[in-house]
Amino acid sequence: MNVSELIAEIGRLLNDPNGERWSSSVILSRMNRSQTKVLVISNSVKTKETLTATASTTTVQLDSDVIDVIRVDINRTNGDWVKLRGYLRDQLDFQVPNWQQMTVGEPLAYWWDGTNQQLNLVPAPDAANAIASGLRVWEIQKPADMDDSADVPFGSNAAMIPYHM
Repeated sequence: MNVSELIAEIGRLLNDPNGERWSSSVILSRMNRSQTKVLVISNSVKTKETLTATASTTTVQLDSDVIDVIRVDINRTNGDWVKLRGYLRDQLDFQVPNWQQMTVGEPLAYWWDGTNQQLNLVPAPDAANAIASGLRVWEIQKPADMDDSADVPFGSNAAMIPYHM
């Protein structure tokens, strides 16, 4: 269903087919919030972002639309891809109390700072472990807002058709 079909169906279900109580702009803003909420709850549409860490720097900047980080893999110096362990910041403080004093080297874990949209590697990578395109980050991103009558929710992702209503 596209935006105009959804607005018509929502108007019918609200017993407001002519949009006298609920304008199309109000319904559209609610539809945009709803598609974001569905993605937050379901983690159903994952995006893989490939990034490069900087030597001796713990932070790696993520895309501004990231809602959640699901998984992070790192490319090791021998070419193997290894899953990093993900922590909450408070959990990391409790389980690895000296993590902020660790010397640069081979990252073993990460924590996500959603406020600044940054991935934090623990420990910071040394020059050998700051491999170009050496981080694969699977994330949930905010879907593009619908603003045209022909737009389809969830960026026209076919797997999300059951969630259109």
